[in-house]
Amino acid sequence: MARIGEFVRWAILPGQPMTVNQLTVTPLARSLTVRWSQGGFIWNVPVTLLVTQNGQTQQLPIPDVTRRAQIILLSIGFIVSLLLWMSSHKEETPL
Repeated sequence: MARIGEFVRWAILPGQPMTVNQLTVTPLARSLTVRWSQGGFIWNVPVTLLVTQNGQTQQLPIPDVTRRAQIILLSIGFIVSLLLWMSSHKEETPL
């Protein structure tokens, strides 16, 4: 856990473990907490699952599909904008 001043905390926190038969699954989330006198906000992102079975623990990453889609869409938008800008500012060569 990292504290940045009194009001900001950045940590990876475990969720509620769930056990079925001999298998225990514990979610881990990255959490950013910002607090001030009138309120604050908390931002959580799931990052991994801890799976324990027969005394052995394994980490299973949780891919952030939404963030990947956002980055891809923003990249496509940037490239299209750049191409449109370049085509509109093309110098016409006289014949």
